[in-house]
Amino acid sequence: MNEPTIKAIVDEIGPRIRGQRFGRVFTVGRAKFVIDMRLGGEYLFICAEPQSPRMYLVRRKLRDLEKAAKRDSAFAAAMRKHLANAEVTDVEKVSGDRIVIFRLSSVSELEGEARYSLVVHLTGRSANIFLLDGKDRIIDALKGVRDGRRGPGKIYSLPEGPPKSASDEEVFDGAEHESLSAALDKHFLEQEVAQRITSACRSAESELKMALKKQERL
Repeated sequence: MNEPTIKAIVDEIGPRIRGQRFGRVFTVGRAKFVIDMRLGGEYLFICAEPQSPRMYLVRRKLRDLEKAAKRDSAFAAAMRKHLANAEVTDVEKVSGDRIVIFRLSSVSELEGEARYSLVVHLTGRSANIFLLDGKDRIIDALKGVRDGRRGPGKIYSLPEGPPKSASDEEVFDGAEHESLSAALDKHFLEQEVAQRITSACRSAESELKMALKKQERL
């Protein structure tokens, strides 16, 4: 997802998610999460895999999500612990970068009001998700950060460097679908199917070559 497409997605889903409460978290891959934002059959999908980071709304059946859900990571547990039932107060894209920030607020009888941020880096090889407290201190991160400046307890800071130019990039074409989210979901699902087929073909080819070599030796 390029920067203009991410901005268009934020513009699309922001008005729907603001004011909603953070619900169940389904771990559907090593760096893939589906989050229930109480949207009646639609869910927030976030993928921080380096080869294809992306974010949009998906329409799924609850039983299918429960069936596809994998064992929770420590980061998923941290999101559930701190963000359960928290209200989304804002969704914003960082200008000039492929980073989206979800601002959330929760109230408890013991701790009173608490504020959090979920910072999603859709930045290729450095794709990551950070969970911050109200003072922008890092509570947890999906992936460890080698430089040590973004580890737990550290103050989060945006990546250094000038904003990336996106003047020659265009928004993903979703004209034939009911929404940009629907168009992206269909595109990436088809892409994943194609990748699985390619992987299966390569595996079969490798097994066939090994069998042929064995027969040739005999």
